[in-house]
Amino acid sequence: QIAGHHEQAGQRVEAVEYRIRAAEAATRVFAHQEALSQYTLALSDGAAGRVKLMVHLARAALLFHASEFSAVAAELTLASRLAATLGAPDLAARVSLAEAGLQNALGRYSEVLTMTEPLLSGGGRPSRLQASLQYERSVALLRLGRLGEAEAGLNDAITQVPPDAHDLIGHLQTLLQACAMQRGLLPQAQTHNALARQAFQAAGNRLGAVKALGGQGLLTG
Repeated sequence: QIAGHHEQAGQRVEAVEYRIRAAEAATRVFAHQEALSQYTLALSDGAAGRVKLMVHLARAALLFHASEFSAVAAELTLASRLAATLGAPDLAARVSLAEAGLQNALGRYSEVLTMTEPLLSGGGRPSRLQASLQYERSVALLRLGRLGEAEAGLNDAITQVPPDAHDLIGHLQTLLQACAMQRGLLPQAQTHNALARQAFQAAGNRLGAVKALGGQGLLTG
């Protein structure tokens, strides 16, 4: 409503912040279509610079959940161009992270390795971003059958990830559980499953917690 009042008053730039807040609120309750609509309105109202880039990344994430991969690619192309225009390597790395997730979803694992290797070797990025890049790389390695390298990367990411990055920790532990299962190490798999479930619960990720609980049932028979 506040955004609408600003728009009616011709204050479209002032409305951007409220459109983004509305989109974020909709995302938290899984109203993804409403979130997409609010982000579209934020762009129409004149979101610019870093804000515009983050809106494109947020839209890409929502479209990814809907498996609309062509639309995801289009959003990431726009975000990548913006990052280059802004000369913002931190934002470019965030775009690359999203692109790695897309390529993993499309089964292009070798491209993920090519994309993430220079980013990980460069360093100097926030630990959460670095750990997220390592996660996507480890997903690709595991799919390519390179189990040892995937485990090494995941264990490295676990040491880097901030303790409050609960959702990311949950995903890392879930992938470590998969590695342990491939090696037939049931006790280790159970430990990783429990840690994943705790992390997802701390993050408020009910879907992740339920999936981990289902995995626990499979592990305990």
